[in-house]
Amino acid sequence: MKPLAVLLALAVLGGWLFFRPVLPALPSGPPAYVLASFGVQGLGDGQLNTPRCVLPDGKGICYVLDLSDRVQVFEIATGKFLRLWRLPDVRQGRPERLTLGKDGTLWVADTHYGQVLHYASDGTLLGKFGQEGRQPGQMHYPLALEVLADGRLALSEYGGDDRVQFFELPAGKFLGGFGGPGSGPGQFMRPQGLTQGPDGNLYLADSANHRIQVFSPDGKLLRSFGEPGIATGKLSYPHDLGFDRAGRLVVCEYGAHRLSFWT
Repeated sequence: MKPLAVLLALAVLGGWLFFRPVLPALPSGPPAYVLASFGVQGLGDGQLNTPRCVLPDGKGICYVLDLSDRVQVFEIATGKFLRLWRLPDVRQGRPERLTLGKDGTLWVADTHYGQVLHYASDGTLLGKFGQEGRQPGQMHYPLALEVLADGRLALSEYGGDDRVQFFELPAGKFLGGFGGPGSGPGQFMRPQGLTQGPDGNLYLADSANHRIQVFSPDGKLLRSFGEPGIATGKLSYPHDLGFDRAGRLVVCEYGAHRLSFWT
């Protein structure tokens, strides 16, 4: 990289010599605007303590998980705090992700307790399932979860098992799974985001392998893309992903501090 040109502005004020760097011009493009924002740091009702997951319901409401023991609910248009509910136990750690069911209820990956919690939209606990462990049907650090079009729950895990499992809802009956730790095709190293695409296939952010892997709804590997790096077209620790209204895959890259858009 060429060194920055430096313009020496010779201005003697009180005996000081000032240097003003001439920075390269930023790329031109359409201006970006913040449309709205809300929230202040804190532990009070409607305050946020390091928010880590937000889930809009498509009807003007969003649910927020932060580093506390609660789920908070806000009106998106105004930021008005509506309600909250407390999680059963967070002494071992806080949940990291939640998703909506087809009926509008919420499913929370209780990451540090090896279980999935099921809530009504008003915070009523409807049920839970899961047992900490590494056997098929057990859960070891469950993280990303997605209610699929056919009503099954797909759930990714990290912490040594690095796999995806399927469960029947709402009872939580184990239906099978795929994956395992490694860097080969169909293997994972810290799988993070998981989503079902418009084509019905499953897209998984294989974070420490710096790639996206694509599977059929029954877990058959179809393809993968991405290689380590921060240049355009490469991936650096993809952490979460989803599809926008234009059908593009949007990837949140933890290691590159950016969002990237893919066909």
